Amino acid sequence: MTNTDFLAVGLTMNIIGLYFIATSIVFKKPKTMIREFFGTRRRSIERVRLRVLNNVQVVIGVVIFFSGYCFQILGTLDLGDNERSALFTRDRIPLLTGLLVAGVLVSTLLLRWLGSMWSKRAFRKLLKGFFQEHPECFTEELTVTKQIGELLRVPRERDTTVEEYVEKIRAVLDVPTSSAADAYRVRKKTHTS
Repeated sequence: MTNTDFLAVGLTMNIIGLYFIATSIVFKKPKTMIREFFGTRRRSIERVRLRVLNNVQVVIGVVIFFSGYCFQILGTLDLGDNERSALFTRDRIPLLTGLLVAGVLVSTLLLRWLGSMWSKRAFRKLLKGFFQEHPECFTEELTVTKQIGELLRVPRERDTTVEEYVEKIRAVLDVPTSSAADAYRVRKKTHTS
């Protein structure tokens, strides 16, 4: 690789890294901020999962961005090759531009998918750790427990009772049963809602 090649690779990595950093920034709507301040906003476990995904995207973006700068630094060093890169000739510029754009898109989509998989794994691990320490919180709010099941893609058939669905989610997260009172609380909440 010549100096020009290192610079091109570095700039491309900067674009991909910046994309990941930019997409991880979450802006709240003013109405949402007011609801949170006064405590009237509905709780949703989805927001926690998205926060984990955003954190993963920041890490990926910073690593790629930093790597891009390293390649650019390599491109500014004198490697003893003062000739123009054979890769970047005038007649190849349209082809290389197309390949560069396609490479950026494919890399970005692949890294986004990997980041999504990583965040799902981290989210599941966080939930599992929390509920193993605090099994009493698992069925405290059934709407949140149902949301957890949906986010983890725990299958729910039509004829499944709430108690059975809660037990499926409990098995996926490996949450210990806190007590018989826990099962009573589930039955009581399903009959009142």
